[in-house]
Amino acid sequence: MYSLIFSLATGHSTAVYYAELLRRTDGLIWDDVAGALAAAPVYANTALTVTEINGTGHYGWTMPDDLPVGFYRVSLRQQAGVSPAATDNVVDTKDFQYSGSADVL
Repeated sequence: MYSLIFSLATGHSTAVYYAELLRRTDGLIWDDVAGALAAAPVYANTALTVTEINGTGHYGWTMPDDLPVGFYRVSLRQQAGVSPAATDNVVDTKDFQYSGSADVL
């Protein structure tokens, strides 16, 4: 089951997307490799896997298990090169309050 869903027009299936998670209150970024928020993580470690759901143009991702309670912004980025980069285009963003067990959009 996916925590959040991004909807894009169909026909983007050849593009590679990933999500980046930022805590709004202090600017810390989720480092998926370390499993923790960090002030300056290695950029490639911030890329959360997103999955297109049955070719619908809807992309979902799963909330990290160890994510602390807080107010977050998740950005969907389109990967331009062979690995995630800070220069990759932001396709969509969503802000949400995370309670530790469910998100409230």
